[in-house]
Amino acid sequence: MRLGVLLMSLMSFTTSKSDTFTMGYLTGSQRLPGDLEYQRPGLTISGAISLAVDEVNRDILGPMGHKLDFIVAETYGVEKISVKETADLRVRNVSVYIGPQETCEHEAYLAASFNLPMISYVVLLYLKSSDSEFGHIATIILHSLHAVGVTVVAARSWDTPYHHEYAENPFHKLVEDTYRDTRREYFVIGVDINQYDKQNPTAYFRGLLREENDPEAPKAFRNYIGVVASSPVGFENFTNLVNSYMVKEPFNFPNPLKVIGQGKKAVLAGKPIGIPTKQEQVNLLTNVEEVFESIKSLTSDEGKMTILSVSEDIEKNIQRSRTYLSIFEEFHIFKLEHLDNQNCTRKKKKTIQKNTREYLILLKNCGAISEDEIKNSSSQVFDVINSTLVDGQNFLDSLRNCAFGPVLQLIPCYRKVIQEQVVPLKEKLLQTTEIHRNGMLRSISIRRTASDCIDDLLQGYKEKVSCLLDEAMSCG
Repeated sequence: MRLGVLLMSLMSFTTSKSDTFTMGYLTGSQRLPGDLEYQRPGLTISGAISLAVDEVNRDILGPMGHKLDFIVAETYGVEKISVKETADLRVRNVSVYIGPQETCEHEAYLAASFNLPMISYVVLLYLKSSDSEFGHIATIILHSLHAVGVTVVAARSWDTPYHHEYAENPFHKLVEDTYRDTRREYFVIGVDINQYDKQNPTAYFRGLLREENDPEAPKAFRNYIGVVASSPVGFENFTNLVNSYMVKEPFNFPNPLKVIGQGKKAVLAGKPIGIPTKQEQVNLLTNVEEVFESIKSLTSDEGKMTILSVSEDIEKNIQRSRTYLSIFEEFHIFKLEHLDNQNCTRKKKKTIQKNTREYLILLKNCGAISEDEIKNSSSQVFDVINSTLVDGQNFLDSLRNCAFGPVLQLIPCYRKVIQEQVVPLKEKLLQTTEIHRNGMLRSISIRRTASDCIDDLLQGYKEKVSCLLDEAMSCG
């Protein structure tokens, strides 16, 4: 219905017999250099617009002699770039905007000023507001509870992700803080932003990366009310179509899972199983190996660059401070030499020179302590990274052994490796990433500590030398 209204709106702008209506597609499918976190949702959904355009041209506009087309504009998930692309698309004479994928407040204002419609497909997971809009959802839930006579006497929140069995449960603290004001009967209202899988309803009873149901989960869910979107109809076929369009123009996004289900068909345990060809297996192993090499290169190079940068910053700070001490000493000695009582000022001059030498040694100590801390911190991080990479190499070796084993044992072999090694390896990779992150933060903290050490010394030196000058000026 909305598509029909949109097409009627577009067609009202022209009276010619054959027209092309161009849409501007604002998507985030790439990362800017240095960005390692942007999720790039465009890599998974962009094929849908190609599918829609083909169907509209085939079934609606084509028979009428018209055509629908679109221009792709990359936002990199950055609002400023998204706004700029919105403006640039207007110059390219688009009739409507599809997107962006993140928040669209400023882009919408811009589209409104151009008098062009904008259909944004905002996903909660990628919202950029301070609380990812969940605060608004919570407010709606509170209003709904009030409307049915439920009184909320306290409201609390937590600001970090929680995965059961992988982090401290924030509910324990919430209960501890609020149980005195309640009847000690609790229920939880949640909003599930993930796609509901009607073929796998027990997924809610399993923790992250777990294959077995948590025996305590059914009991916990007796006190849970979930807001879940209905399972879509025909979604599997739609997904396959979208994936087929993803690898075509204008996107040309490679599908790293393409090997799954391709090749000759065999039957295992009554289910059709796709057996990858040897070349597809080689490609899979090569891609996995490249992932591990990228992790190794990234963590190693980034770690070394961070350590080098911190060390250089500390050394430069010390050099500047040495120069400052020298100039400050020279300036105050110059003042002393122009005072009348030279007997008094001579002693003060020697004291100032002695203080300068002492503080130069203390400055060197600031750098030495920081350097030792950086080495110890980086050594611990690199040890963990190397251990994880060894596990990754063992995983690759296991996959290779499967690839070059008997064909009929290929799928069972892969399945065994995945069941026994993937979850532990992923957990260790996540742990390694966190340790690497903490190591980088530790390096930054060391730089800040060294800077504070240097600043404190300079301040102490200034106060001592200034005091000596004041004493010399008042010397009778």
